[in-house]
Amino acid sequence: MSGLPRRLVRGWQHRIQPADGYSAEGQSVVMVAIHQREPVGFFGGSVEVIVHDDDREVYLVVAADMVYVVPRYRGQGFSMDLSVATGIMLRELLQAVYRAAAPHSEVNVILRADIHTTGGDYFAGKLAESLGYELEVLKEEGRRRTIRIGSFDFEGGW
Repeated sequence: MSGLPRRLVRGWQHRIQPADGYSAEGQSVVMVAIHQREPVGFFGGSVEVIVHDDDREVYLVVAADMVYVVPRYRGQGFSMDLSVATGIMLRELLQAVYRAAAPHSEVNVILRADIHTTGGDYFAGKLAESLGYELEVLKEEGRRRTIRIGSFDFEGGW
């Protein structure tokens, strides 16, 4: 456990960079898969919401930094469960960004993943599917007609 911080950050970090023309807020996220009261894997990353000064563009930026399943639990579907749970969390976050966006804004999503394994590639692909699906739902069924659904960029590679 030496790699874990001694103190948990329980709130959003907010920073304003007026010279750059945007404000950004976000935090690190960790999702833990538990089986029979034992941690069997986790996802670690960060999420950030970037709003340009004119409120016309909003970006949800997700960095998928690490996925790990304890070796003795691999091949039992825990990574799939973890990808589904993480995808649900990210979809809910995207819905919140959509609801909070200023009228006449464009909501965009960026997913970044530095992939080192086939399992990580699969996991990142599932996150991309979840976010892409939610963008389509918001585009077709979103009740805020003044909000435009913009681009979805998946920046992932080996």
